[in-house]
Amino acid sequence: MKTIKAIFFDIDGTLLTSQGHIRQSTRQAIETAQSQGIFCGVATGRAPFEIERLIKDLPIDVCVSYNGSLVEMAEVSIYERTFSTERLEELAVFMAKQKKQIIFETKTQKIGSWSIRVGHKRPFSTWIPLLSKWLPLEQTGRLLSYFKTKNVPKKIQRLLSSQEKVYQCVVLTTTKEEIRLRQLDYVDVLRSNPYSVDIVPKDGNKIVGIQMFGRFTNISLEEIMVFGDHENDMGMLQAAGIGVAMGNASPRVKAVADYVTKSNQDDGICEAMEHFGLLHTKPLPNGLSSH
Repeated sequence: MKTIKAIFFDIDGTLLTSQGHIRQSTRQAIETAQSQGIFCGVATGRAPFEIERLIKDLPIDVCVSYNGSLVEMAEVSIYERTFSTERLEELAVFMAKQKKQIIFETKTQKIGSWSIRVGHKRPFSTWIPLLSKWLPLEQTGRLLSYFKTKNVPKKIQRLLSSQEKVYQCVVLTTTKEEIRLRQLDYVDVLRSNPYSVDIVPKDGNKIVGIQMFGRFTNISLEEIMVFGDHENDMGMLQAAGIGVAMGNASPRVKAVADYVTKSNQDDGICEAMEHFGLLHTKPLPNGLSSH
């Protein structure tokens, strides 16, 4: 059995239920692991200010946000990767020509498409998995791309002029149209839901952020366990010592994991941590947290 010294959890579809809650068994499993000296953190495409709102008082030791572009421990930045102003300008021009909606994400705000910003908020973000089951993805993606926001170009221009650090961009696009984005040689394209992709500086993803945490704490990838459910989790599921796919993950994600646990609705995190012997004391029965 591998010695695990750190565990990282994706947030949406993994740490959170479909209703946006943290199950009580998950909370207690994390607290038990931490009491045994195991670091527990999140690895997500979300922004730091969103993470605080989503997980609230859950005790987290390290935060890998923006798909690995920013790593923080105790509110201290130990690693960051940002876009250069030149690359941001290229990206903005490219998306304008492609008539794509885009947002630019800084440490404190999201600037750009109104529809994307609204889609990232609850309850709207909780509807995306349900929407994708009932509506054809390609047709819905094209429909979403037609929404217009008059002030986006001015807002983005002001952002570029301010030279504020941008860690990630989000673009509304279908899987077929995604091919064009992947032709850009200065970015990595990571799909986190059926209707949009996250764009980060080249050679960036969650596992890079986790590796930087490992260097900082002298913990190897073999000593790290990760949980995920979507395509942007595949890199870390493959590279970590133990990669756990949630039961609600797609077949493609499950195929690269070392272990497939129960779903995010059914104590999947607790079940996997018990399976690998990380919980010396069993958490209390099922149930949702109070918030």
